Amino acid sequence: MNPTGVSIIPYTPAHYRGVLQFSAQQLRTHHHLDWRQINEWLRDEYHHTMLAFRHQTLIGVLSVSPPHNGTAWLRLVALHDQAPASLFRDLLQTTLAHCATSGIYEIAVLEMEFWLQVLLESSGFRAFDQIVHLIREPAPIEYTPPRDFKIRMVRRHDLRIVETIDHAAFPPLWQMSLTDLEECSTYAVSFTMAVVEKHVVAYQLSTSYSDGIHLARLATWPSAQKRGLGKRLVQHLIAQFPHHSITVNTQSSNLAARRIYENLGFVTQKMPTPVWHLLLQSPVSPLPQFEADSQSEF
Repeated sequence: MNPTGVSIIPYTPAHYRGVLQFSAQQLRTHHHLDWRQINEWLRDEYHHTMLAFRHQTLIGVLSVSPPHNGTAWLRLVALHDQAPASLFRDLLQTTLAHCATSGIYEIAVLEMEFWLQVLLESSGFRAFDQIVHLIREPAPIEYTPPRDFKIRMVRRHDLRIVETIDHAAFPPLWQMSLTDLEECSTYAVSFTMAVVEKHVVAYQLSTSYSDGIHLARLATWPSAQKRGLGKRLVQHLIAQFPHHSITVNTQSSNLAARRIYENLGFVTQKMPTPVWHLLLQSPVSPLPQFEADSQSEF
């Protein structure tokens, strides 16, 4: 308990309903774009979740995703409307102390709200990339099945191979775990892979929404890149759904992916989303004290 009467403690399953209700009621709530909803992951992936109470009343929640190769995402932030900005820093500092034992060296955030940007800047986070959002309006495409490789559906027993390709194609922060792949495959309307001489070398995974298709993932084994395999997988997807709009998100810095999409008729549809990160040291050192200043798909 600090002098302001605020105590910060680790989340336990006994807090489940209270956290769900609290997060749904606050204006300052950030949810990471996740394959699992908060009511799902909060049951079994809560080990880096901290709660702030004032006189037994919940006033703040901060959660970091399970570590993956030393990286993690800020998964949930919810702050009471009247809580001071310093509460975010207090929650974060306590969380970082717990992250140290998990080998986490980088925490990243997809920031979509101005209030969160202000807090990130004042807590040591720095913007390092952007996610661009593209769309291809419904339109048929000339498509001829490739002769030099095969495209077939991904089956459950292929997921470990897909995971290997994914991890070879992207740095740790953007990699999908086997659990992620298993989860998102249940939502897939198109999950295909390119096979060259019996070797799986690329894959794409797409989901659906209201009246369109979302290309959620596209990855190619590094030595097989620059051979047009990713482009052919996207062409195959377009041919599957010629009467649907198709959206995709990719890093602004991923020029190769952007060229593929733009050459196939994708255009920017809205403002990019900033990506922030905080690099940690081991052991975790205190957050820097200063004032705020103004290759992958998912």
